[in-house]
Amino acid sequence: MRFFKLLPLIVAFPLLVCAQDSIDSPEGLNQACNQNDYESCYVLGTLYSYGDGVPQDNFVASRLIIKACEGEVYDACFTIGEMYRTGDKVPLNSTQGKEYMTMACDGGIMRACSVVGTMYATAEGTRKSMDMALEYYKKACEGDDPFGCNFLGIMYEKAFGVLKNDKKAYEYYQKACDNNFTDSCESAQRLKKD
Repeated sequence: MRFFKLLPLIVAFPLLVCAQDSIDSPEGLNQACNQNDYESCYVLGTLYSYGDGVPQDNFVASRLIIKACEGEVYDACFTIGEMYRTGDKVPLNSTQGKEYMTMACDGGIMRACSVVGTMYATAEGTRKSMDMALEYYKKACEGDDPFGCNFLGIMYEKAFGVLKNDKKAYEYYQKACDNNFTDSCESAQRLKKD
């Protein structure tokens, strides 16, 4: 869970570095954002979120990150989705979180697809649907997100919403392992022995 709290900063870091090369001040970012440079909106929102070079202001941060998301900066959609899901710097609203995560997933952020899958599997911000969880986990795994592959392995091993199938479970665990998800490596080895 701690990883997901740090993820917005991790995701925004490359944008922060790029922005420093081309726009070296919050004022420059603000000017660029006002001219619909949505990546600048995202970077500026992240700065406000953490109080980095600007006063920390969660309201301003969330508005800027939402603007970036609406401008198709899908990392911003992931960030604001996670903020709403966890109640980090914005009021907790899982339904809103799912909407933004779905936008991020549709925009190619595969980790967001895994999160949406989990939201369906656990009825977080939506009705419970193992069919939808399976669909989003498959999309994530096909995009090489190890979390999606690992969750598919669990679903097939434990028969959560699917028929038990150790061969498929092994294949998904192994794919997650190949993408550096070490817990899946142990699960793949365990199934390989059986």
